[in-house]
Amino acid sequence: MFDLVLLELIIEEYKKDFNTIHKQEIYKWKAVKWFQDNWQIDAEDFAAMIEHALVSRMTGNLLDSRNRLPRRMICLMAQKDR
Repeated sequence: MFDLVLLELIIEEYKKDFNTIHKQEIYKWKAVKWFQDNWQIDAEDFAAMIEHALVSRMTGNLLDSRNRLPRRMICLMAQKDR
């Protein structure tokens, strides 16, 4: 069964730290917005579009970290599919 009391406690704690959380995490929402604004499924040059939509200065650590480079792989696959 879902514990609504626990959920309410978690939400209250989240609200208490919202300003701190917001400052640390807002870049994620900005990255999503950038992607949504630049995504065009019917783009004439899909590879260029996806590379622009996933630009690393916007997605930062969300799509690239240490030895895992999904942004680069997505872009390479799009280029090969031309």
